[in-house]
Amino acid sequence: MAHLENDVTKALLNLFDHCSPAVLKSFLQILYIKQAPGAFNFDFQVSDTNAYRRYPKRIMLSIISADTQLKSSESYSVTKTIPDACIFSNDTAILIESKTQSPLNDVQIKCQINQFFGTATKERIITWEVISEKFRILSGKLKGLDRFLVEQFCGFLDLIGISEFSGFSELDFFMLGSLGKIPDEDYADSERLFHRKISKFMKLLKTEMKPVLSFKNFDTYISRVPTQAIETHSGFYFYDKNPKIHVNHYPNINIIYFEYSMELTLNAEIQHSVKRIMSCLENKGDKVDAAVKKQSGLKLFVYYKLQYRPLSNFIWDLIPGFPRRQQGQVLKLDKLPRRCYIEAILNPHQTISEECL
Repeated sequence: MAHLENDVTKALLNLFDHCSPAVLKSFLQILYIKQAPGAFNFDFQVSDTNAYRRYPKRIMLSIISADTQLKSSESYSVTKTIPDACIFSNDTAILIESKTQSPLNDVQIKCQINQFFGTATKERIITWEVISEKFRILSGKLKGLDRFLVEQFCGFLDLIGISEFSGFSELDFFMLGSLGKIPDEDYADSERLFHRKISKFMKLLKTEMKPVLSFKNFDTYISRVPTQAIETHSGFYFYDKNPKIHVNHYPNINIIYFEYSMELTLNAEIQHSVKRIMSCLENKGDKVDAAVKKQSGLKLFVYYKLQYRPLSNFIWDLIPGFPRRQQGQVLKLDKLPRRCYIEAILNPHQTISEECL
């Protein structure tokens, strides 16, 4: 994590160093600093504890991602801490602590203030997402090398999942297929970064879906980072305020991410939720088909699959509502539309016969 924080901080300083003053000016505007950008210099990995103590204006700036956790841990103890950077002019010093994945610990920040600034310091927190959006807008007004470097920097922030979400890239999905082809540690890192994008994607979806799903309490979930799997998933689930009613009482909506595609599924775990899905297919199947056909700009493969694998063991028998059916018993599917592709798995080696469709 530390090397990534160093990389992104160094990239930011390089941007200021090699671009016209307009880029640094845009950054300073976020901090409400009106000084001319040409007056500032840069220091990476600050080690001199006396260099900036006497500056009239001293700002302790934490740059974090939108999902960075804020912690206060008295157990944090170091004899010496090294800020990631400092941007300074004749009378202003901006000490920077960058976070991309690790939590922001206020004890660490206070330690840096004491060691490098002393007292009377302003503290500010901004996010990489705010910076990326500011630079994205700015890039449209730039030309030549300035525009190229700013776009590359924004692309870097997007790649590591700390920019405003603007969609998934092909590279995101390509990395899902790299398990076994790159070191496990690198694969785990890529999965964590991909999950950051999924988190932002789900927040946007939740906002969009809120009026549509207002008929029921719902929330989003994201799977744990699968460091040894080539797919991951997120989704929506419905719930009651009654804690005795399990969330599986209702169907849930899953989004599964593969190397070459995303799969949207309506999933049911127990008999009650299975019946709800089948009722929807019977009564509203045509509306679902019509809605799918209206979608443009997407390559869609749509199918309906009813999968059932009856198990009988002590634990599953205790789950309320879990279907009890003897092996070999056929599901009654004759009322479902013939356009649906239905598969009922009665055991790992047996599927429902075609004449039952």
